[in-house]
Amino acid sequence: ARKPSVAAIDGIALGGGLEIAM
Repeated sequence: ARKPSVAAIDGIALGGGLEIAM
């Protein structure tokens, strides 16, 4: 399992990418 901080960073990065794509 990943660290909460790493998961949060990945989540923000993926979320931002989806927002930009949309």
